[in-house]
Amino acid sequence: MKRVVCTRLSLGLLFAALLFTSTALNSNASTEPLDFTPPTASELAMGSFFVGEYDFNLYNRTNGWVLNGFYTREDGVWSKNWLSRKLQPGKFFRMTWNTVSNDGACVVPFKATWDDYDEAEVYTLDWCKGIKSVYLKDDTFTVDYK
Repeated sequence: MKRVVCTRLSLGLLFAALLFTSTALNSNASTEPLDFTPPTASELAMGSFFVGEYDFNLYNRTNGWVLNGFYTREDGVWSKNWLSRKLQPGKFFRMTWNTVSNDGACVVPFKATWDDYDEAEVYTLDWCKGIKSVYLKDDTFTVDYK
């Protein structure tokens, strides 16, 4: 009798765990269909295949400065910080553009904030030109286009 009760209890707990996991996964699921179109040979060769039209890589090419914030400005308001973690010198972060922003202006200012530095560096960039990578340096930035 004990064995039957233990088995039923174990199966009940397993079912509850599966139900909880399934519910958590479904609540985070996207309602948009996934695009599994493979990149073309030229896209792979050029390294220009990106998930989103405006997605880009952000590189910290400074001499010892830790990047702690990246913000864009539209309609007079700075965005929330795009970075989910600090970016050490020599590292890069994949920036994913929100598709809601696709209808915004092409020329949008951005600013970078740094650990142990009170001022933000503010720059302007034409995002519609097809940005592949942005390289932040000690006192400037450079861009690679797609």
